[in-house]
Amino acid sequence: MEQGGIKEQMYAARTGYRREQDALLQRLWQENAAPRLRKKPERMAGRQRP
Repeated sequence: MEQGGIKEQMYAARTGYRREQDALLQRLWQENAAPRLRKKPERMAGRQRP
């Protein structure tokens, strides 16, 4: 009774997982938006894409 029934436990696990995934995705979006990633490294500036 203290932990709730199976449906409550499943809901808590599902929403907790989604919350973690949302936080990870948000962190990755912020990391990729960083200005340091927008510049090409000097060693790659002269290279052509295949």
